[in-house]
Amino acid sequence: MFFDPHNDLEHAPIRTEAQLHALYRKLVVMISATPHLQDFASPLAHTLINFYGASGIIVGRTQGFSLQILTSIGCFSHMEGTLIEIQPAFARKLMANDEAYIFNHEELRQKYPIDDITLGAQFDALIIAPMFLEGRPYGFISLIAQKPGFYSMEDVESLRQITRFCSIILSGFYKASTQSELQHYERVYNMTMPLISALQSYTIDMLQTLAHLRESYITNNYRAMVDPMSQAFARIEAIAKTTQDLRAIADFGKTPELLTASVRLDELLESVREYNDTRLEDSHIEVMMEIESDMPAIEADFSMLWQAIHEIMLNAMDALETLPDAAPRHLLVHAYAAPNLLQIDINDNGPGVAPEDMNKLCEPGFTTRQGHKGLGLAKAKLVIMRCNGEMWLEPGKSGGMTVHISFADEEHTPQQRVF
Repeated sequence: MFFDPHNDLEHAPIRTEAQLHALYRKLVVMISATPHLQDFASPLAHTLINFYGASGIIVGRTQGFSLQILTSIGCFSHMEGTLIEIQPAFARKLMANDEAYIFNHEELRQKYPIDDITLGAQFDALIIAPMFLEGRPYGFISLIAQKPGFYSMEDVESLRQITRFCSIILSGFYKASTQSELQHYERVYNMTMPLISALQSYTIDMLQTLAHLRESYITNNYRAMVDPMSQAFARIEAIAKTTQDLRAIADFGKTPELLTASVRLDELLESVREYNDTRLEDSHIEVMMEIESDMPAIEADFSMLWQAIHEIMLNAMDALETLPDAAPRHLLVHAYAAPNLLQIDINDNGPGVAPEDMNKLCEPGFTTRQGHKGLGLAKAKLVIMRCNGEMWLEPGKSGGMTVHISFADEEHTPQQRVF
């Protein structure tokens, strides 16, 4: 529905310092309640469209050379939920630094062509400003006006300050959340290890005792005792298996010190693929490696990051192997440099998962497959977080699932400035 509460204004309303400070306080409360852009995008959009008297507003996430529209109100309301591919030149301009830009309709069409079918609405001016999370392009806010000269450079600057403020608040919560999660896993490890050690010791003693007793009974022809003793062995082996699972959970919480060095992602990805070549060939999985040449290196622990990517590929191969033998099996690894961002997308055309399970797949212990512990993707995400990266999952565009991994391009990351 068209929403324009200020369609009688010729210019954006003048804002006082008191109104700006009130807005910043509201933003802190809003982000504190749910520090994830997809959750506060809607209240943020409703707040700012009134604050600027805009004809429309868009709040979305940046994904490489794409813009995912999370919320859109007013003359662009039809775009909500869409994914727009943008030209690399426009992406570089938008995400090269934390500046805001204003375009008129004709300028946007000529310099950075976006067809009218995509936009689906006439407008005179568009202000767009990016948000960053820990140096990585994360999201954007765009204000739209349908009247000439509606926005001034003061409006452009104030939106820049608002997105910068949101970036600082979001980064603070992200750091705190990451640290809290790492501490939680450390506590899990410290709590379970003494129990594991005691259980292992008890199990070993029992196995040794039972082995001695069984041999004695067999030697003395007390064969009637063999079957009960075998059953006892089976129970003890079950205890041993439980102990192994408990150790796996404890090891998940263990956070060894990172041995950071310069890591080239193209070399790391090729190494993981080569290691899995035999299984990929035996399972008739076609691998497509689309890796951009000359990608900048990142500072990370090569061994731990290698293991994380390996776990993600194992998960994809497990999914593909559930397809019928005659079905095509494709695994695409796409790595590229976007503005201030190094991106890895790993996509399979497997059966995928139920939408309600998508956000649970990285939780320790959650699995949709029998016989799996549900720790692979969770461990991979933890490692990537510790290497200052981000990992999230989405349904694949043509089925299956896509794992997105992003790292900040440290050489070209804009510095966040406090205004």
